[in-house]
Amino acid sequence: GTFWVTLTSPELDAVYRTGKILEVGQAALYSKAPLFKKWVNEVYAMRRGFIEASNPVFADFSKISLNSLYGKFGQKSGEF
Repeated sequence: GTFWVTLTSPELDAVYRTGKILEVGQAALYSKAPLFKKWVNEVYAMRRGFIEASNPVFADFSKISLNSLYGKFGQKSGEF
C-alpha cells in the first residue's frame, strides 16, 4: 500500500536505501550544533565524582538532569 509517514534521519536513510520512496511531501533540514556539550561534560564529570564518592542520591539526580534536559528541549510545545 501507499501511506504518508514522518521520518527522521536514521529511518529516512534506511528507507532511502530500499529505493521505495515515491514522493517527498515536505522536508526540514537542520544544522547540528554542540548546544549542550559544555553543560553535559560538566554535569557528567560531577556524576562520576558522586559515583566515586558513593553518593547515589546526587549521582541519580545528575543522571536525571542529564536525561531531562534533552527531553525538555525536544518536547513539542502547544496542544497535544
